[in-house]
Amino acid sequence: MISKVFKFSIIGAGNIASEYDSPSDENVLTHAHAITKLENAKLQGFFDINFNKAKSAAKKWRSKAYKNINQLFGELPDVIIVSVPNSHHYEILELIINSKFLPKLVICEKPLTNNYLLSIKIQKKYQEKNIPLWINYQRRLDKNFQYLSDKFKAGELGSFLSGNIIYTKGLKHNGSHAIDLILFILGKPKKSIVVDKRYDFFNNDPTLTAILFFDEGNLHLQAGNERNYSIFEIDLLFQKIRYKFFYSASKVSVEEPLIDPNFENYKELFNTSTRDTEFFDCMIKIIKEAISFLNGEIQDSLCNSLSALDTQYLCETLSEQKLNEVYEY
Repeated sequence: MISKVFKFSIIGAGNIASEYDSPSDENVLTHAHAITKLENAKLQGFFDINFNKAKSAAKKWRSKAYKNINQLFGELPDVIIVSVPNSHHYEILELIINSKFLPKLVICEKPLTNNYLLSIKIQKKYQEKNIPLWINYQRRLDKNFQYLSDKFKAGELGSFLSGNIIYTKGLKHNGSHAIDLILFILGKPKKSIVVDKRYDFFNNDPTLTAILFFDEGNLHLQAGNERNYSIFEIDLLFQKIRYKFFYSASKVSVEEPLIDPNFENYKELFNTSTRDTEFFDCMIKIIKEAISFLNGEIQDSLCNSLSALDTQYLCETLSEQKLNEVYEY
């Protein structure tokens, strides 16, 4: 049976839309690359406010460049991907939902908008018109994080003891990926304390050092400094296992408590596995998930807008929280 080919169009022709990689690269880092790797997906083209960028992206990925957004709408894409600067997300999402040519699915880069209340507003508009709106927190689709989420909720890992996240480039811009994963795995915190704010990349998005308190265990957010180097690590300790994600969460080490061969009745954590995660597959995974949705094989994605709203709420609350003040959720 020949699978139907679904049409994708991209609004925005910047880094994650087109520029981070090329068709010949092994790793898939852009939406364009992910779409063109799949036989049952067709990249129709790009619209960008800078037409030269759209033309450059279209040439690179063998597609079209649209002079205006209505041309893109008129070609009836099944899926529209929004990959423009955060400050323009609401404007573009509103243009899409008010168009007479509605797509079957919209995938937006994170965050949904620059403001939590605006995000609620636009999410409701899509819900009212029954157009699914997904947010590209694609690390949720990595089977390693799914395993942790499932096993922890089933009680198979024991209690959560403590955790640590080290990150740079702002809580909303970069740290939100970690916050989203923590909500996915552990659920919502009970309270938080922010102890430091550092502006290492954006003037309006601090990189925070903070503590999140859960029913069992605490999670520490630690601010690095992008001016020196990038870092993104997640270290989670449970009663029965430790997971440490490093190198932008593209690798994971697993440690388990075993009897120490040198000391009787003493347990130590020993590395039982170090492996690649699915970090470089996640861009393709969200496109595959979109195709599965369009084929009627799934009803929704783990990257849906409701979960993204929870992530945005926590990030905005932390960013606005006063130093050393306890905030209860």
